[in-house]
Amino acid sequence: MVNAQEWLDQNYPNKSKITQLILGTLVLRQQGLLKSNESLEGSLKVEGFNNLKTFSSFPSNLTKLEFSNCSNLTEIYCTDGKLTELNVTDCLKLTILQCGINNLTALDVRGLNNVQEINCVNNQLTSLDFLNQLSNPQKLTMLFLENNKFPAQNLEIFRQFTNLTHLTLYKNHFYGSLEPLKELTKLEVLTIDSTDIDSGLEYLPSNLKKIEAPWFFSPDSYGGKEKNLEELAEIQIEISSSPKKSKKTRQKEKLNNAQEQITRLQNELEIEKNKNNKLQKELEELKNKYVKQNQITKKYLQNQKVEVGELEKQLENLEFKDLKNHLENKIEVVPKK
Repeated sequence: MVNAQEWLDQNYPNKSKITQLILGTLVLRQQGLLKSNESLEGSLKVEGFNNLKTFSSFPSNLTKLEFSNCSNLTEIYCTDGKLTELNVTDCLKLTILQCGINNLTALDVRGLNNVQEINCVNNQLTSLDFLNQLSNPQKLTMLFLENNKFPAQNLEIFRQFTNLTHLTLYKNHFYGSLEPLKELTKLEVLTIDSTDIDSGLEYLPSNLKKIEAPWFFSPDSYGGKEKNLEELAEIQIEISSSPKKSKKTRQKEKLNNAQEQITRLQNELEIEKNKNNKLQKELEELKNKYVKQNQITKKYLQNQKVEVGELEKQLENLEFKDLKNHLENKIEVVPKK
């Protein structure tokens, strides 16, 4: 374990000359600044780097990260770590904040008036209130919120971000219509798969290039996969010209789909069960064959043992007879006096 704060203070005493600070574990090991089994850990306060423009700690074992008196810092990349706290409110020129794959439960972006990209995927965030802290929401062009702990809600909060080009909401409890996104005319990439959003595809801009959406938008032609602009336009026409399904109908379709999946899994299970029974039968046959063969072998060995015993007995008798004859020939007959 290497204390991150002590390491930074020791290796960067002249802070004013630093414009780029790279503290990722792999980079530091490659540069020989850390041993192969070492990484920076614990809390880190990056303070007084007046000319610092880019900071990166990807990946690391930092648990707390704070920036102070870094007036020119514009980009922060602290993805793939163990952060539970992140303080960037002093970074007034910040344009890019990437803090995904951590353990953050809250995010504070007060005072950040120039942010263009926020990536906080795969955290434990429980509120979207930080989005309302942005005083210039029109400057935000990329927003990635995948896989967090936000409470169930509609998309109303995103209505203000009219210059978004990328929006990722995958694996969150968003529901309802896409209608709040109708003013996002620059939107090019949208990911709403694994959400409960169920309508409003017709409100999306015509320049949308890629979308990932739930299967129930168009089960036959869509299937939740990416579609290009031309295919998306066809889906939009189909949905716009079709009568809108009620919530009860959509729930019934979901239930039917789930039942079909259960039936399919049951059939697959039955097939596997039959395969298993067949293997069990073959195993039993092999076992019986082995037992029978073992009995035959055992009987054969017993017979061989009897034959060997008889041969040994005959040999003993033969040897005794030969020995007797030999001794008799050697005995001298002593004449009587």
